[in-house]
Amino acid sequence: MSAEAAKRPVGRPRADGRNPVSKEDILRTASLLFAQHGYAGTSVRMIADDLKIHPASIFHHFPAKEMIVQDLIETVITGTFDVYREILSIGLSPSAALYETIWLDSYLTRTNAQELACVFYIPELRSGAIKTERNLEEMILDHYSSLIAAGMESGEFISVHSRTVADAIYSTCASMVVHSPEAQAPTEIQATDIATVFLRGLLDDPARLPEIQREASRFNLSPAKIKILG
Repeated sequence: MSAEAAKRPVGRPRADGRNPVSKEDILRTASLLFAQHGYAGTSVRMIADDLKIHPASIFHHFPAKEMIVQDLIETVITGTFDVYREILSIGLSPSAALYETIWLDSYLTRTNAQELACVFYIPELRSGAIKTERNLEEMILDHYSSLIAAGMESGEFISVHSRTVADAIYSTCASMVVHSPEAQAPTEIQATDIATVFLRGLLDDPARLPEIQREASRFNLSPAKIKILG
């Protein structure tokens, strides 16, 4: 098979002549529609119409609408924890790892706000009506809690209830989804401010903050991971 043939998209072209729809196309479009109309208010027909394809093309990838949400959650979990693992792999101190994690979660949530709105705010997910194999919120809270606990054990952080602080961090980062960008500072500044406020409050010696920020700057996020849904 030639290289050209190997790259040729599989499936029927869309009504507007573009290449056949991909799984990522469906996830991106569905996430935006779920955010605008809610899960119950978004039909497979609406997703198909937005993509200018027949609903059967969606069912080829996702036999049921609920599976689109489940795949969205798994995509976000995979992307989020790939980044977390990268941060931990370079040997940062607990304080620097927490600072960088908060910075990146704030930055990536704001950058992907439209796509992530459904992940954080679909009522059916929060109520448990839609079941997922893994709970994104609980996994992120556990990650924050473990970093805070490690910081207390190392003597970098004051004594706090780690889960309470983890919940405050998560709620703040998640709120970036609904903030109006017109009323906000640039995304990088927002992320820096949020990470700075939490770290300054946790540090036993707040004067160490500039040192921790320099240490955290050792981590460089791959550009390919900035857009969670590609």
